[in-house]
Amino acid sequence: MNLFLSALAVPEVIGPRLMNLPYHHCPYCLLQYVPDSPLMIGLFILGTCGIGWAFGLTMIARDKETARNLPGWLDKLYRFSFFCLGLSLAMVSIHLVGRTL
Repeated sequence: MNLFLSALAVPEVIGPRLMNLPYHHCPYCLLQYVPDSPLMIGLFILGTCGIGWAFGLTMIARDKETARNLPGWLDKLYRFSFFCLGLSLAMVSIHLVGRTL
């Protein structure tokens, strides 16, 4: 759901505002005109996939053998994912606020 909504929001809303070109909806040009947009998009994808990986590990790796180590690894993975998502959100927010001032 997160990736789907972002796939709609980046070319339709976020990209044109960051590029300061209101009728230009090309996500490839976003990578060209906003130099740190690959970092923003990469952090977002890494954070989203990290949460998915942690959920998958929770479903697949629940076993007596992993009961001791798995919660620690999942906690680290969740923290890393939330850090990546938060940093991506902060970068996009700073860019959008900077464009409106």
